[in-house]
Order: sequence, then C-alpha cells, then structure tokens
Amino acid sequence: MPVADNDGMYIPLDGSLSLQDMEKYIIQEALHRANYNVTAAARMLGATREAMRYRVQKRHLKYDQD
Repeated sequence: MPVADNDGMYIPLDGSLSLQDMEKYIIQEALHRANYNVTAAARMLGATREAMRYRVQKRHLKYDQD
C-alpha cells in the first residue's frame, strides 16, 4: 500500500500495484497537496496542465474546475 507524508511518498515496487494504480495514486496525492488545483499539481510533477487534466479525467479523479 502506498504511503505519503509531507516530504514524499513510498510506492512499493513488489508487484502489488499496477502501473495504472501507481499513476493514479501519484496524481491523487499531487492534487491533494495542491488543493485540487490541476495547474499546481502539474507543476509539482513536471507535467503540462493539459497532460495532467487528461490524466485526471481519464482516472475520474476529483479536481477544481475553476
């Protein structure tokens, strides 16, 4: 099970999570830390706003639409 704290996150690489589940967890955590602001979350992960928005919608995650 992934674990996050203020400094980072731990994602097990023992095969217990699929790549898709890892991506979803990372995006969820970035959104949470950015108060669900897609632009700020994308900046944290070094992605474009458009790429982040695509992945958020693809994974049906909650985000601030303003």
